[in-house]
Amino acid sequence: MLMELRIFISSPGDVLPHRKTVEQLIESLNHDPLVASHCRLTAVSWSRKGAAIPISANQTSQWSISEYLGTPGDCDLTIVLFWHRLGTPLPRTIRRSDGSGYQSGTVWEIEQALNAGKPVWIYRKKKTYAPSEPPISEREQEQVDNLNAYLAQEKNPDGSINFGVNRFENDNELRTKLTQQLRWFINAK
Repeated sequence: MLMELRIFISSPGDVLPHRKTVEQLIESLNHDPLVASHCRLTAVSWSRKGAAIPISANQTSQWSISEYLGTPGDCDLTIVLFWHRLGTPLPRTIRRSDGSGYQSGTVWEIEQALNAGKPVWIYRKKKTYAPSEPPISEREQEQVDNLNAYLAQEKNPDGSINFGVNRFENDNELRTKLTQQLRWFINAK
């Protein structure tokens, strides 16, 4: 019996085309003879074709995703995609153990996977964000600033690396990097 590897895909809504690329890549790797002889990959993603999870009117969207798809901590790997948004803040009812809030559902997903001891790979599109209608709105600028502040934690004040961020220019580069990296991940299992 083949091992199943579940891969949680996390992101704010501004990278939907890249989410689709990752979902398609995961599915295509299942047809790669070297991968298929070792495991079956499953994308855990609210945007995946056929997912159609119900969004409850009396709960948060984050609750619905976790309830019906599972959490990042339930999966073997979490892949996070960013461009210019950190995402939508979670309500005050969802708190860390220290009482502080989460900057976004994506941040909750990252921390949930890390707290479960699962690997998290973060990818950020390199292309500078250009708003659809200049000038950039305060809300758009706030999202860019929040994301930049969050990712600034990548390095400690002394210059040492706290965590890694994979950067990519376009779908082709994302697909190439992620294909190679997933093969390494599968090989290590």
